[in-house]
Amino acid sequence: MPAAGGEKGKLVMSEAKVVLRVEGMGCAGCTISVQEALEDVEGVRQVAVDLAFGRAEVTLDRPVPLETLLAAVEEAGYEAQAVEQA
Repeated sequence: MPAAGGEKGKLVMSEAKVVLRVEGMGCAGCTISVQEALEDVEGVRQVAVDLAFGRAEVTLDRPVPLETLLAAVEEAGYEAQAVEQA
């Protein structure tokens, strides 16, 4: 599957999983901040953040612009880039 690459305006399909690379997390509190930021996005069903791998897996229940997910992470104080969509 090709990488999403973080294209602006790209719409992530519903029932999709998006994997984001998240930079800047250093502790469990960071993972909670990223998780809560993503869970606050309308259309996000579930979020799993992995500190060791610097990744967040986001499950959607309806279409959400990729830019919206990236902005949520950035507003929480971290850098994000889409690396995979399933």
